[in-house]
Amino acid sequence: MREVFEETGLTIKNPKLMGIYHWISGDVRNVGFLYRTDEFEGKLISSDEGRVYWISEKDYLKKSLAPGMQQVWQIMHSDVPMECLQTITEEGIIAKIQ
Repeated sequence: MREVFEETGLTIKNPKLMGIYHWISGDVRNVGFLYRTDEFEGKLISSDEGRVYWISEKDYLKKSLAPGMQQVWQIMHSDVPMECLQTITEEGIIAKIQ
């Protein structure tokens, strides 16, 4: 909740864990926890982390997305918690959701 506030200016309530996202590149393994909520207060503001803004679902799906964002989208719109393992190789990206 602190991280969301620092990066967006929004105070969230009752976040629900939707999934765990792992990505591996060489010897480095990163892990992200994906939460969802529709309870928030405040005004959306950008931070040093980057520009933040609201966008419709339709427009979001038309955007050129960073690798792995399709899997994040799938996790965030699931009714059950999921886990994704993404491995970045010389041949490309391998993603597995379970």
